Amino acid sequence: MGEREIFNQINDVLKENGYETRINGLMDLTHFLNDEKDSDNSVYDRVRELYDQFIMGIGMW
Repeated sequence: MGEREIFNQINDVLKENGYETRINGLMDLTHFLNDEKDSDNSVYDRVRELYDQFIMGIGMW
C-alpha cells in the first residue's frame, strides 16, 4: 500500500467517525497520534495501525 492510499484510509476512518480533521501528511498524523485526547478515542488504534504500515513501508526502502 502506498503513502497516498494510507492517508486516504486514515481520512476515511476519521470521516466515518465524525472527525472533521483531515490528515495530509506525516506531520498531521504524528500530531493526531501525540494528542492525548485522541489516544482515548476508538479510532486511535486503527489510525495507529495505518501509521505503523506507513512507517514500515518507508523503512523497507
